[in-house]
Amino acid sequence: MSAQNAKDAADDYVARLRLEPGPKGRMFQLVTFETEEDCRFFYPRRSADWQRQVNAFIARELRSRYSVRVQRLAISPADYHAWLNGRADAVDLRRQFADDQQHLL
Repeated sequence: MSAQNAKDAADDYVARLRLEPGPKGRMFQLVTFETEEDCRFFYPRRSADWQRQVNAFIARELRSRYSVRVQRLAISPADYHAWLNGRADAVDLRRQFADDQQHLL
């Protein structure tokens, strides 16, 4: 996917956050992945490189428009399996887990 696709995805994501400009010092946690396999575990159709591009655009927008600092959190399948706590694995749950880790702190 192209850089423009990553920028468009980031713009859509930030718009869905519905943030208002606020005081400096607010923090937002973004999910990152250490390996290509980790990224594809949570988002089967995304490459880790594309996800890094999206994260860079999101971070830039949050800093410039909303005065929000970004903290990155690397997640792995092991984190997900601990969160499952005996529930059945599902692709939708993997995505939900990753998405839920991204939020204002």
